[in-house]
Amino acid sequence: MQSIVGKNATRTTPAAGAPKTMILVAGMHRSGTSALARVLALAGCDLPKTLVAPQADNVTGFWESQALSDLNEEILVSSGSSHLDWRPFDRGWYQSPAAAGFRDRAREALRREFGDARLLVLKDPRVCRLPAFWLDAAAAFGARPLVVSPIRNPLDVAASLAKRNRIDPFVAYLAWLRHVLDAEVGSRGLPRSHVRYEDLLADAHACVDRIGRDLDVAWPRASSPEMKKDIDAFLSPALRHHRSDDARLLSNPRIPAWVRTAFAILDGWTRNGERQADRAALDRIRAALDEATPAFSRIVAASRRDLYRRMAERDDARRDLHERDQRIAALEAERDTLRQAVEERNQRIAALEAERDAARVAVPT
Repeated sequence: MQSIVGKNATRTTPAAGAPKTMILVAGMHRSGTSALARVLALAGCDLPKTLVAPQADNVTGFWESQALSDLNEEILVSSGSSHLDWRPFDRGWYQSPAAAGFRDRAREALRREFGDARLLVLKDPRVCRLPAFWLDAAAAFGARPLVVSPIRNPLDVAASLAKRNRIDPFVAYLAWLRHVLDAEVGSRGLPRSHVRYEDLLADAHACVDRIGRDLDVAWPRASSPEMKKDIDAFLSPALRHHRSDDARLLSNPRIPAWVRTAFAILDGWTRNGERQADRAALDRIRAALDEATPAFSRIVAASRRDLYRRMAERDDARRDLHERDQRIAALEAERDTLRQAVEERNQRIAALEAERDAARVAVPT
C-alpha cells in the first residue's frame, strides 16, 4: 500500500507480516496534536484514510480519523462524559456491556482506516481520556502501541478554547489538567515521548529525531532529502496564535496550583526526559482533583446556569434590538415613500401652475 506523505512524495509500506507499530498522539485539545500528527506522517507514518476536514479554526487540517473521532465521542457520551470533561472517567464503564461492543467497533475501524499499514499514527485528543481502551484496541489490531504527548502552556490552551468554544478559562485549566494526567498515568510502562509544542514549531527536525530515539523508531523517510523540505513547508509560525510566557503561568496564584505544578513537571520532561520521582507528585494531584470533583462540579454547574441565563438575556436583548431596528427601517421606508409622494405632488402642482400661467398669457385681456 502506498500513502501520500508529502507533496509529490510517496512511500511503500513494508510487506504484510512485518510487526505493526501504532503511535498514539495523546495531547490536550489545542496543544499541537494536529501539527505533530502531520509531522510524524511526513516522517513516514501512515495516516487514517478518512480524515476530518479542515475547518476555520484549523485550516491546515486535523490529521485525525473522522470515524475514530466519532467513535471516541460516542464512547464518552455513553459513559456520561464529553470531550472537554474534567471529571474522572467512569472506570466501571470498561466492564459494561457497551464497552464490549465499542471494542469490536474499534478493531474494525482500525482495520478500515489503516489496512495493512505497519507504522501508523492515531491522533485524537479524546485518546487522553481513554488510554486503556485504545491500548486494548491496539493489541487486538496486532499493533505495538507507543505514545507521544505534546505539551502546551495551559494559558495558551485556555485562550484558544475561549476563542473557539467560549470555554471559561478555569474550566479549560481543569480540562487540560484532566487530559494530561489521564494520558500520563494511562501510558506508564510504554515507550513514550513528551514534546513541547513551541519546540515542534521552532525545530521540528530535532523533535522528530528525539521522538525516534525515545520510542526506538526508525523513520521511513529519515534518509529522504524531501522530508525536511516537506516538514518546513507545512510548519509555520502562523500556526501559533497564542504565546504566553511560562512565568506568567507559574507565578499566577489565581491559577490552581495543581495546574501550575503539573505543567512544570511535564514541561521539564520535554527538555530533560522523565523523572521517576515526578510520578508521585502527579498521582497526588490526580487524587486531589478526583476528590474535589464533586464540589467543583456543583460550582461549575451553577456558573454554567448563570452563564446560560446571561446568554439568554443577551439573546433577548439582541432580538429586541433587531425588532426595533426593523421597525425603524420600516418607518424610514414609509417616510421616504411619503416624501417621494409629496415631491411628485409638488411637481404636479408646479406643472399645473405653469400650465395655468401659460394659458393666462395666451388669453387676450
